[in-house]
Order: sequence, then C-alpha cells, then structure tokens
Amino acid sequence: QREETKVKAISELGRLEQEFQKTEQGVQGLECTVKEQLVPELQHLQDIFAMLEGNFLITVRKQLDKATAAFSSTTAHFKSSLKKDMEIALKEASKAHLRGQHAMLESRDNR
Repeated sequence: QREETKVKAISELGRLEQEFQKTEQGVQGLECTVKEQLVPELQHLQDIFAMLEGNFLITVRKQLDKATAAFSSTTAHFKSSLKKDMEIALKEASKAHLRGQHAMLESRDNR
C-alpha cells in the first residue's frame, strides 16, 4: 500500500508539474500578447488623446480670442458713443447757459 501511495503521489506530482508548465506557457503567451498588441494600441490611444487635447486647446484659444475681440469692439463702440453723447450734452448745456446769460442781459437792458 505504501508503494501504491508513493506511485499515486509521484503521478499527482507529475500532473501538477505539467499543469504548472501549461500555466507558465499561458502566462508567457499573455506577456507576448501584451507586448505585441496591447502596448502599441495603448501608445496609439495616448497619441490620439494628445492630439485631441491639442485640438481642444487650439479651439478654446480661438474662441477666447474671438470673445476678446468682440468685447474690445463693444467696449470701443460704447466709449465712442458715450464720448459723442457727452460732447452733445456739453454743447447743449453751453448753448442753454449762453441763452440764459443773453436773457438776463436783455432783462437788465429792458429795465
């Protein structure tokens, strides 16, 4: 019976060794697959993301430049309109002041 147990143990050890070798070969196969297929694919994806990020930043910059130009234009237009309005108001105030002075002089002269 000892002999039989010994033979079974050796047989089981041989089977386990074969199983281990199959597993090791499977791991090596996976390693090759990762190195040959997944790593280049990952690099390709990284390149795509870098390109998308660059395009996004360019787009954002262009939009920001457009918004800045529009704001500057609006500000300049507002400033110009305000200046014209102020000039007109000053002219009208000056005319009213002169008319007031003229009316005061006439009323003095009529006395």
